[in-house]
Amino acid sequence: MIQNEFDYQKAFCRNIGWLTLSEQEYLRSKTVAIAGMGGVGGVHLLTLVRLGIEKFHIADMDVFEIQNFNRQAGANLTSLHQPKVDVLEKMAKEINPNITFTVFPNGINKENISEFLAGVDLYIDGLDFFVLDIRSEVFKRAYDLHIPAITAGPLGMGTAYLIFMPGQMTFAQYFCFKQSEPDDLAIRFLIGLNPTFSNRRYLVEPGMVNLQLKKGPSTIVGCQLSAGVMGAETVKILLNRGPIFAAPYYHLFDPYLYKHKIGWLPWGNRNPLQLLKYYLVKRKLKAYTQTKAHYLNPEKYTDIEKILDLARWAPSGDNSQPWRFKIVDDHHVIVNVTNEANTNRYDYAGIPTHISSGCLLETIRLAATLFNLKLSYQYLQITNGEYHIDIRFTPLTKQNTDPLAYCIMERSVDRRRYELAQLTAQAKAELAAAVGDEFTLLWFERFRDRLALSKITMLATKIRMIMPELYPIHKQAFTFTGDCTEEGIPIKATGMNRISSYFMKWALTSQLRINMMNHIGAIPSTQLELDFLPGIFCGAHFMLIEKNKSLVSKDKEYYLRVGVALQRFWLTATKLGLVVQPNLAPIMLTYYSDNNIPFTENTKLLATAQQLAVKLHKFDQGNTILLLGRIGYPKRPKQKVRSTRKSLSSLLQREDNNEAI
Repeated sequence: MIQNEFDYQKAFCRNIGWLTLSEQEYLRSKTVAIAGMGGVGGVHLLTLVRLGIEKFHIADMDVFEIQNFNRQAGANLTSLHQPKVDVLEKMAKEINPNITFTVFPNGINKENISEFLAGVDLYIDGLDFFVLDIRSEVFKRAYDLHIPAITAGPLGMGTAYLIFMPGQMTFAQYFCFKQSEPDDLAIRFLIGLNPTFSNRRYLVEPGMVNLQLKKGPSTIVGCQLSAGVMGAETVKILLNRGPIFAAPYYHLFDPYLYKHKIGWLPWGNRNPLQLLKYYLVKRKLKAYTQTKAHYLNPEKYTDIEKILDLARWAPSGDNSQPWRFKIVDDHHVIVNVTNEANTNRYDYAGIPTHISSGCLLETIRLAATLFNLKLSYQYLQITNGEYHIDIRFTPLTKQNTDPLAYCIMERSVDRRRYELAQLTAQAKAELAAAVGDEFTLLWFERFRDRLALSKITMLATKIRMIMPELYPIHKQAFTFTGDCTEEGIPIKATGMNRISSYFMKWALTSQLRINMMNHIGAIPSTQLELDFLPGIFCGAHFMLIEKNKSLVSKDKEYYLRVGVALQRFWLTATKLGLVVQPNLAPIMLTYYSDNNIPFTENTKLLATAQQLAVKLHKFDQGNTILLLGRIGYPKRPKQKVRSTRKSLSSLLQREDNNEAI
């Protein structure tokens, strides 16, 4: 009944205007071959179907898997594990039941290429990026048969495409595959398809690019754009509308970078610049391959391991990650935490480590909701500065994923200047709700308050830079190579300029050099760059305090709950598009001063810390400050430079001892 209602002229009448009636009928008579029905091939097919083409040869030997859901037109729960050619044929006929298909369910091979291309007016390449030997054979045969061919591939959030026309440069001449070893074909294909390699600018997980494993990231944005440019070029080729910029011209379109380029590459990959680029890209991709990607591998991990793999992104002081995980069974994990109070002045009374452990605990809880699990825990104090958190998982009665779970890996510290715009009332209300009933927030938005708190932070920096007891901590915490580090903090992430970073690297080699730098003016420069300007340029400073201090019993477990509140606050800020920089140094110095703890042998610094405490107490309304920091809307795009984390395998402990696996 539905099929009888189909009317070709009505179905595609909205094409008329951009096409004439006769051109529409002409397209209807054409035959297009598409190899591959996956990421781009499936979208290519549906695009051409909606342009009115009714004859297709399609080929694919694969079935849909859940890993295809992010980009492939036919991938959904109903098509899972079904052959791609069958699913796409059905989808196409649901648009136009008159389409005729010649289907190649076993894919393309050297034996059936001629049959696949027989009677075809245009060949569209939808093969997987790494299927290079067969791709080359198909293009060669298409050229021999005087069939135009298009390859359009998704690259990042854009597309790169090439057109090969009869009588002009061939696929083999452009890419120079004949002179290549098999392992180098992918590199030659990549640099030929995308000679500018511009999309590398927003590749945030280089470890996901691994040519040896034939693996790379992709997006639906790139796939849709590839189909769009392919459709436009198909109309021009089949209707002879021209001009056609065929190879050695290449085409790049990347709306993420606001770039559109038609480039000319004489001699293709034999071009001297391409030969140089080949060696440079080969080195870069080798470095990408050696980079550890921080992502979940569903084929490798159990659900508990996936939860812990997310949990390791919880924040800790100087990215020290003082915890190790012992998986007892599928519902039982023990977290062993090392308290650094005896060796690290920043870990005053072990409170920051306990707060970090609370952040970890909340991160585990959030991650568990992704797997329909809830947790209960027991805090166990043990000797030698260590403690356990015994965690048990039980199923949730109904699926209730906490939306903050999706912000775990996005949360990070931003030490740069922010926008001056104040937070909205709605944003502050959500942040206040995030910290729970036990805690509350104080906001300091006026310029004079931001100025005063910035000066307090500057005073704390002066103490920290002079204090010799903190030198070994600073030397260990900062790293000077690379944009990311699994331990400590990359110096690039501190907000220092290149000159300051260079001098910091030089100075941290010895205490003597630190003293020398301080004498020649390093302290005011650092205070201005890292404390004063960022402290002024933000939406607000904030304090986390207890809601009712008369009811508070500050045992060690209390600070786990502080950490839970901190992590929910921080993740909520991330969800709202805000950025945060915690500021624990003034709290540390105030704690030591209030409790008359001699944290340094320098008596002048002890007196300075007392002055700092007096200044800070003017803001706390008689409460204990649990967290101090600044918040605001980001002024610049998200930094690529950040502290990453140790791998899950290095954080797991064996059942029989405390050694990492």
